[in-house]
Amino acid sequence: MIEQRMVRQAGENGRWMALGFLLFKIAFVVGLLLAVVYVTYLALPLLGLAVVVLSGLGGGSDEDGYMHGPSGYGYYMGGMRVGRLDDED
Repeated sequence: MIEQRMVRQAGENGRWMALGFLLFKIAFVVGLLLAVVYVTYLALPLLGLAVVVLSGLGGGSDEDGYMHGPSGYGYYMGGMRVGRLDDED
């Protein structure tokens, strides 16, 4: 009688363990997908924005609004003119 009860209890425990492991696997896969979405759509664009902002530091504009960065390359903000500052038009 006691042995049957022990076998039954072990079977119930095994079912709960299997269910817990299945839920853990599902949560793990969902967590991986969320991590990929976070890196792709949040972290990388923010990193790109930081690079753009930091690369613009040290630049300035001429009298005609011609923007140039620290490397000497220039461009209009609208993208109309691209080239070096010493180019003659």
